[in-house]
Amino acid sequence: MKSLFKVKQVMTNMNFQPVTYGNLKFVNYNNHIKEGGEDNELSLVIGFNLGGKDYLITGDASKEVEANMMKEYKSVPCDILKVGHHGSKTSTSDAFIKWLKPEVGIISCGKDNRYGHPHSEVLTILKNNNVKIRRTDLEGTITYFYYFQ
Repeated sequence: MKSLFKVKQVMTNMNFQPVTYGNLKFVNYNNHIKEGGEDNELSLVIGFNLGGKDYLITGDASKEVEANMMKEYKSVPCDILKVGHHGSKTSTSDAFIKWLKPEVGIISCGKDNRYGHPHSEVLTILKNNNVKIRRTDLEGTITYFYYFQ
């Protein structure tokens, strides 16, 4: 299969961050990756600013990763949050949402998936914190556009 993107560099060391590409700066906030740790604990938690909005992509990071972030950083900018682990109750704690204060929470999950994602507990946390919820199982692909000048 032919790739649409040519990989120019692979980074395997946290010392290489933040990563800058043109005017975009990407920061990985999961600094507690342990050798041999559970796969979800190895998730990148990537933050970037685009078009005046701060995005945070949390992958499958768990509540433990969230707690580590809250201990390590005074704050992390976040207007638009990709909710952790498809809306599983193993991610997206109430404390984390109160700390981030996102405007929008995007949940990437399949319609009628066998895991029951998103979990009602996560939806309640988002609603109680006035986070606008967007879901791929209901909307399909969610796209944000920004045009570089």
